Amino acid sequence: MMFDLREDIDECTDDAARARWLLTASIDCLVREQSFIRLVLRQSGFLAGLEYLDAELANFRAPRTDDGEIVDLITIKTARGRMDRIACGLKPRGMGA
Repeated sequence: MMFDLREDIDECTDDAARARWLLTASIDCLVREQSFIRLVLRQSGFLAGLEYLDAELANFRAPRTDDGEIVDLITIKTARGRMDRIACGLKPRGMGA
């Protein structure tokens, strides 16, 4: 059986690849490896990636309603939308240069 192992975030060569990596990483990976991920994102200057990581972690830790739904859907949807645009090679909406 052959497995295609995905690259680590430090092997990504541009912001689009880093954005795709972040979007496809499990929340378990983001929580467990957050210090290393932050280091890579800071060193690469990918500040939108840091904002996305913060949003995902805040969403993970956020209080839930009685039925388990998150209270603040807009923040995480916005962060994911920005990462999706970057992953597609587009400039994120609502952000500076």
